[in-house]
Amino acid sequence: MRNVVGRIESSWRPASAEESFEIVRRRLFEPFTDPVQYLPDNWVPVIEKDVDGPSSLPLRIDGAVPNLGKFHASRRVARTIYLESAPTADAAHRGLEDRRVKLGCVMPGESPAVFGDALRRLAGAATYLYQDGPRYWYSTQPTVTKLAEDRAEQLKRNPDKVVQEFSSRLRSDLRDTGDFNRVHPLPQSGQDVPDDLDARLVVLGNDTPYSKEKGWVCARGRLRR
Repeated sequence: MRNVVGRIESSWRPASAEESFEIVRRRLFEPFTDPVQYLPDNWVPVIEKDVDGPSSLPLRIDGAVPNLGKFHASRRVARTIYLESAPTADAAHRGLEDRRVKLGCVMPGESPAVFGDALRRLAGAATYLYQDGPRYWYSTQPTVTKLAEDRAEQLKRNPDKVVQEFSSRLRSDLRDTGDFNRVHPLPQSGQDVPDDLDARLVVLGNDTPYSKEKGWVCARGRLRR
């Protein structure tokens, strides 16, 4: 009981000016040894790719657009949104309004329009940045739009695979001839379509453009209109 009373009655004094300075310096200016220390690991790719990594999108945008790079505008916008997003990842109403994003970025004498431009560029290219009207936030899950764009880009690098998949699905769908006596899927030339009098369906491939002067033209010959 004596120890408890003694502890309560012990003298208290505020931190000195030197101690206060050291506390503030450590909390505000000392670099983090482990910046994802208080966050789950799934935030690491968000930071590295969309916020402030050495090859992050904001850094690339600032490097490519001198007017933004002059102010580090993209990085300042990304940091502002991130600082709002990480603590409220599970909140019902997430996001920071664009005017508040600018409020968190713009310094006296700087134009808010510069940071609005940076925000638009980030929103159009970032992997983890979501937008709902005027509100923006980062999530640990990539956006559906970005996933679709990435997969489309992969398919562009392998066009033969796309053509094979297209042909396979089309031929499968055309097994049901409907009201036609016969169906001719993806003919290579006019010789693949006999000149019979019954009504048939001819389905051309994506490599068969149409011209008013030439009719239907394919790679191996000409088809009648």
